[in-house]
Amino acid sequence: KALREHELPSRFTMFIPAGDGKGFKVLVPDVGVTYRLLEQWNGEGKGALPLLENIRKNETVASILNNRELREYNQGLQEKEIEASIGMMKQAIGITETEIIRIPALFEKLGEYAGALIPNMVNSVYMRGSQLISDPRGPVEQGKDLLQEYVRELLKKEKIEVYFLDDLPYHKWGGNVHCATNVTREFYSAPWWHDNSFL
Repeated sequence: KALREHELPSRFTMFIPAGDGKGFKVLVPDVGVTYRLLEQWNGEGKGALPLLENIRKNETVASILNNRELREYNQGLQEKEIEASIGMMKQAIGITETEIIRIPALFEKLGEYAGALIPNMVNSVYMRGSQLISDPRGPVEQGKDLLQEYVRELLKKEKIEVYFLDDLPYHKWGGNVHCATNVTREFYSAPWWHDNSFL
């Protein structure tokens, strides 16, 4: 889903259950995580690995790193829009950084919007211990998508099994998995605000 400047849509946060603290954690996009991973992989000699298959032609780990305009745009977006909104959320509901899970993300400027360049993995769906997430189309080594593996490990700590879905048509229309799904939920036996079972 596209991000209008000065606005953080609900699909740029995703709440998942957690066994400690407030009983939930929040997924948020973080371009800094993406650049740290790209720099790590480039330093390991993986700069020529292609990524963004069927989204952008001829992009590699190194070419994304060397795109100064893209990096500056994303760093500005993270600092001025995303972090500002995360700060407001921390203040409003009292969460701390330990209750935030930062997910790799990358955006591109589409007029007045910030569109997801890497399919937005925060725009996902939680169902009974599983998370349905967009295929990020990251660099592949030995048959494994390195972005997928990173996110799997993050959510494995929360005892969540991740399923990556090919949602390319929705991505090109400006949405991702959450935008493309309807989930039937059970009615609550008691008011949901009395406990965490609604998650």
